[in-house]
Amino acid sequence: MASVGETLAMNVALELDGEVVSVELTAESPGSWRARVGERELNVRVLHLTPVYAVLCIDGRTVRAQLASARGEQHVAMGGESYAFRTVTARSRSRAAAAHPGEARVTSPMPGKVIRVLVEDGQDVTAGQGLLILEAMKMENEIRAPVAGKVKRVHVQAAQMVMPAELLVEIG
Repeated sequence: MASVGETLAMNVALELDGEVVSVELTAESPGSWRARVGERELNVRVLHLTPVYAVLCIDGRTVRAQLASARGEQHVAMGGESYAFRTVTARSRSRAAAAHPGEARVTSPMPGKVIRVLVEDGQDVTAGQGLLILEAMKMENEIRAPVAGKVKRVHVQAAQMVMPAELLVEIG
């Protein structure tokens, strides 16, 4: 805990869409942070936070976000986009180096309904490419490929209800 007059700051490495991103967070006041992601700087204020929902003020704009956690991944859905990330540690870096490139098991970040499947078995995909559209809490979220590769199998279809951590697509 920071003492009076001391600034609380931390650096975090996150893996997002197969790329490691450095995030520098500096506490401005209780619930308010300055976040630097690469060259971009954002002012973030936490207005409301539960384990599954957050209301944030980012550079003066109010944003609502759904939150989920599954298999060591954090999932955030906001503004019609879905993001999955992991905190990068020395241990996870060594595991990633040993893993097979171009392989991933894409799971649902939250309960919802598959609106549209954007890929099919055998299709080549790039990292960040949309795989399907998932509707949750009346918001459409694009689920994206975390790695480039070939779709081994699509496990869901349009109009199907899914639960958190349910397997959606295998890439390999």
